[in-house]
Amino acid sequence: MPKGIVASPVLCHLLIIVNMETEGSVDCDGSVLDYCRLNDITIQAWSPFQTPAWKGCFLGSEKYTDLNKEIDRLAEQYCVSPTTIAAAWILRHPAHMQIVTGTASEKRLRVLYFYCFAQGTGI
Repeated sequence: MPKGIVASPVLCHLLIIVNMETEGSVDCDGSVLDYCRLNDITIQAWSPFQTPAWKGCFLGSEKYTDLNKEIDRLAEQYCVSPTTIAAAWILRHPAHMQIVTGTASEKRLRVLYFYCFAQGTGI
């Protein structure tokens, strides 16, 4: 078994590309999320704020008005930013996911940094 940076053996290297543009994307992970949850394997959400085909961030995008209205409503209710609401949705998932932001926005990184330490999760 190959070893990683940590002392534990690396069971596998896995890359899942999520299809967000076709009808088949309703269940495109082949139950990998379920498998990972059952076997205490951490899922990393890479660039979770990105839209399909890497056309920018969905937060504030006119293409996702209904979603952004709800995110904005929650952000106002909890006195936080929309980025914090989106991150919280991922980080509070029962699978205990991690976020790899993939952002070049210093403001977004500062918001996530604050959120993670406010929740005691660290980075």
